[in-house]
Amino acid sequence: MGNGSNGHGRAYASRGSLQAGAAGSFATLGAHAVDAGASLDLDGFDQTIGSLSGAGDVTLGQGTLTTGGDGSDTGFGGTISGTGGLVKEGGGTLILSGTNTHSGDILVAGGVLQLGSGSIGTLMIADDLELGTGSVLGFDLGASGPASGGGTSDHVTVGGQLTLDGVLRLSNAGGAGLGYYRLLSYGGLTDHGLGIATTPAMGTSTYEIVTGGGHVDLVVGTAAMRR
Repeated sequence: MGNGSNGHGRAYASRGSLQAGAAGSFATLGAHAVDAGASLDLDGFDQTIGSLSGAGDVTLGQGTLTTGGDGSDTGFGGTISGTGGLVKEGGGTLILSGTNTHSGDILVAGGVLQLGSGSIGTLMIADDLELGTGSVLGFDLGASGPASGGGTSDHVTVGGQLTLDGVLRLSNAGGAGLGYYRLLSYGGLTDHGLGIATTPAMGTSTYEIVTGGGHVDLVVGTAAMRR
């Protein structure tokens, strides 16, 4: 694909590769579905699309993929690879449940980035993760644990700089309760404050975000619990 498009069309890759030939060659508000066994290849060119779904492969190269501008809720269970970046924008939800092997930055500029859907997942980011103002990061909680290591929950490992802003959306994946959860680990931290937007129904529990020592922990208690 070598010509840019600002259309709302739908791109559907069921097999083979849909490859960019220039920056901006994908429909900027188009819904892009990538089936298992197929790939969406940026070939190193920056692209903006309306939404991303499916279970195929997204190959960034050195390009940045910006998705979410159409405001829809989608899930992607495939593999994202390359050294480029991933930007989540718009007001919808993007659920990532596949393997992330890409080593670039991730920016949540708007909407919700959710790890898995009702099940515990992990996300490894070799470089930076920036949570923008107004962004939402969704976490599923399982059984809680001690302060030394936390319980069972979605977990994000950030090898580079973690910038905290926006809010968390917490859900009960089964067995959530009082105690500690280790939500994120990081190499460096810029903390603008991370709020909590929604929580599981667990009576009169209190929720507190604790940062430090390379970790972001969630403390669930009946009163303030600190390490």
